[in-house]
Amino acid sequence: MKFILLAFIGLFAGVYGCIIGAGGGFILMPVLLLMHPFEQPSSLTAMSLMAVFMNSLSGSIAYACAGRIRYRCAVALITGMIPGSIFGVMLTHIVRRSFFNLAFGMLLIGLSAYLFLKAGRQCHAHMAADHVRGFYSDALAHECDRVQRSAMENFVVVALLGCAVAAVGAFVGVGGGIMLVPMLIGLLGIPTHIATATSMVAVCANSFVGVLTHFISGTSFKILESIAIGVGMTVGAQVGAALSGRVSSDWILRLLAGALGIAGFRILLTAV
Repeated sequence: MKFILLAFIGLFAGVYGCIIGAGGGFILMPVLLLMHPFEQPSSLTAMSLMAVFMNSLSGSIAYACAGRIRYRCAVALITGMIPGSIFGVMLTHIVRRSFFNLAFGMLLIGLSAYLFLKAGRQCHAHMAADHVRGFYSDALAHECDRVQRSAMENFVVVALLGCAVAAVGAFVGVGGGIMLVPMLIGLLGIPTHIATATSMVAVCANSFVGVLTHFISGTSFKILESIAIGVGMTVGAQVGAALSGRVSSDWILRLLAGALGIAGFRILLTAV
């Protein structure tokens, strides 16, 4: 019964996480913190990252079939995210749980406030070009190509951005996507639907490295529970990818911001 419940939690997290390009880890970590209040942070992040990897792999395949991924930008991000992910995992072994919860909660609330302010303005910037059932206008395609060329011209900058995001993401067990999507939109100017799809590829690589690092470093965690959640997230990713093209950019940002705010306040309460 417990594994069925975990699979349904994973299904919800997978749908939501794939729509906003975050991998679903930001939903899983609060749930895992509540279910295992005395577990070490390293164990919880390992469980979350394994499920996030399964979700992001499934979502990446779906978005690749839809042609929404900008691979050159993803490569630049992944180049920085690999060392960043390893560093973030190492931090979970040396940082106290109280500080872990406090830092995680404040991070989520800060991102929530940013995205609420961003929603609406970003929508008007790209108008209706990126909201209709996965079809994109020539103007949007041109904009994405421009951003992709910019990413390659500033490869080191994009890689450093990926490194910072991966370190924090691996530390809090969210795969990095929840921070990566706002940065891709705000700093690189990538349209929301393209940013979420490209983010899933980077999150897939980041979470895989995170899980591998946990295994190598000997982290003990509940593998069967992780797989149960991951199965739900794998299915959820396909559903989320199918729904994503039907949701406007404005609402994707609002969904992301709302989830971040709720999760952030809940985690802060556990740190008090």
